[in-house]
Amino acid sequence: MLDLNIDAKKAQKAVEKVLDNEEGLEVSEIVIKAVQMIATNGKSKQKEKSKAKNMDENDIRFIVEEGRRNKKSAYESLKEKGLIKQVEKDFFKAV
Repeated sequence: MLDLNIDAKKAQKAVEKVLDNEEGLEVSEIVIKAVQMIATNGKSKQKEKSKAKNMDENDIRFIVEEGRRNKKSAYESLKEKGLIKQVEKDFFKAV
């Protein structure tokens, strides 16, 4: 793993975690799982940062998220904001 430019301490911790979780693995399997573990730890931090974007309060995702916090369905939340129209009221007005 040192040939892959992975820090020795990180590599050792990853190998120890793999060995704690699973027994009877061959050396190549241990190395693969340890490298995967190191790679996924870096990616999960990046995903958390990208989710923290500020959303406009008119953004559909924001409206649905707020509704879920208030225990409402996505449909109810969007309807309250006027993004979902009722066909009878808006499209079939008597002339």
